Amino acid sequence: MAPELQRLLDEEAIKKVHLRYCRAIDRRDFELLRDCYHPDAIDDHGDYAGGIDGFIEFCREGTLNFLSTTHLTCNALVEVEGDVAWAEFYGRAYHRVPAGPDGVEKEIDVVREGDFF
Repeated sequence: MAPELQRLLDEEAIKKVHLRYCRAIDRRDFELLRDCYHPDAIDDHGDYAGGIDGFIEFCREGTLNFLSTTHLTCNALVEVEGDVAWAEFYGRAYHRVPAGPDGVEKEIDVVREGDFF
């Protein structure tokens, strides 16, 4: 296969992992979430930094507080050089939370950008 074609296939595969991650969180599909990571991966989400088992538990517990979540992703930049890749994604996450004492449901809007290697 031509190197240019392989590079495009690799870039697309990386973009799909990011989309599967968003789907996994929004659907609380923690097996799909696990499939988005290498077994020895480290995730640094700010509130959590550590291995994938701990991250999955962090998400499992954290998403119980939400009525729903919706992740939107855009501006995906992926660069592949041989067997090394770098990626940057911009995104927004909307987390719907139950009504508080005021009786009003709220939506938390999280804007995030990240580098992934």
